[in-house]
Amino acid sequence: MTPGQPAAAQGFLQRYHPLPIVNIGLPLPAIPSVVFDQAGGVAAAVAHLIDAHARRRIAFLSPASPHPGLAAGFEGYTQALLERNAFIANLAAPAAPGSALAALEARGLQPGRDYEAIICPLDSLAMQVIGELQERGVRVPEDVAVVGVHDGQEARLVTPSLTTVQLPWEQAGAQATEMLLDLLAGKPAPPSVLLTTPLVVRRSCGCLDARTQRAALVAPGTPGAARDADGLSCPPEGRREAVAWALPPEARPMILTAMEAAVGRAAADATPGWAEALLAGFLADLCSPAPAQPSPRPPRTLVILEEQLRLDRRSQRQPGRLA
Repeated sequence: MTPGQPAAAQGFLQRYHPLPIVNIGLPLPAIPSVVFDQAGGVAAAVAHLIDAHARRRIAFLSPASPHPGLAAGFEGYTQALLERNAFIANLAAPAAPGSALAALEARGLQPGRDYEAIICPLDSLAMQVIGELQERGVRVPEDVAVVGVHDGQEARLVTPSLTTVQLPWEQAGAQATEMLLDLLAGKPAPPSVLLTTPLVVRRSCGCLDARTQRAALVAPGTPGAARDADGLSCPPEGRREAVAWALPPEARPMILTAMEAAVGRAAADATPGWAEALLAGFLADLCSPAPAQPSPRPPRTLVILEEQLRLDRRSQRQPGRLA
């Protein structure tokens, strides 16, 4: 089960005594439990924001209704910031039912100036925060990074895709089943099992979605392809020469026409020059030298595409197949 308050969960489970019981999500007295290490997961998120993105002013928004993982997540947030001398008490606030950012705004705190990142103990709250920031013209992740907790399917669908602390429910179910089978067989079960909660890095923290990074690679197996310092395939002649060979000037109009045709009727409502901007960004990315080390800076193509999607949302237009 997914418990609410500990006392209520304890009372509910007592109804089934003396049947063997294993609880998932919250440690309960005298009941074997499978628990998520939300403190460790949120601490890892704080470390990533500081170490990978130099975001030290990090806010924590708690949900309006009580949540079993809130205390553990806040503990990890506080401890990680204290260890880095970056804890600011004023940046921890409750989210109001009508506006997630209202409490921060009531304190006179401005996004991008007073806080550079927000951690939410629920993905649903993190997605609400992204929407409210975008409505205010604040860019995510350029101005403010956002991190959630859960990693449900919706985390992949929001724009930008959500960096989140993953709660491994499938692993928890398997672990709880093993413990329950042991109890049914008369074997003892551990009082509590703590599961690691990995940080799933996507776009909202400032990194690239792993799928996007894979899609950006030159296809392996290209005849004559070499390996750069990162082990990625690249044309043997060098990126700039290969692009010049592959895209003669007369090909540009044909590509732009094909891009507009692929988008269909939505192209008529798109920002003028979108196809040219995307193509120029794509070519600039291809001609850029491969970095010696992986960089969190997004390719120019993705920045342009994300801006186009943002403009489409503001005008309440559908971006068509561009999305």
